[in-house]
Amino acid sequence: MAAQASEDPAAAPALAEAGGMRLFGTIGAEVFLRPDGTTVALVEGAAGEPDRWHDDTESEHIAALVIARKRFPELEQLLPRRPERASDCTMCAATGLIQGMVCGACSGLGWIIAPAT
Repeated sequence: MAAQASEDPAAAPALAEAGGMRLFGTIGAEVFLRPDGTTVALVEGAAGEPDRWHDDTESEHIAALVIARKRFPELEQLLPRRPERASDCTMCAATGLIQGMVCGACSGLGWIIAPAT
């Protein structure tokens, strides 16, 4: 956090409020990683509305780590390991990406665990 704040002083308030380091930004949101391993997004408000904080769901959290590991390879260790019972994701052909975007079905992992029937 301190390094990011010194590189971009304008980001210091968001870093402090998030309580973690900035992983990346997209159109309308910035994603932060907290020391406890959770991710949170600062979502840009609509015209005239304030920005709001959004605690990531499990799939959003995994997708955020998948995206951020390109810049921060050490985040790989926070991703779940593929269990034996997992199967390749058919939506993205096990690549984790669909047209360059993180696959929504597997959150970018390339595999899924089918629900028990």
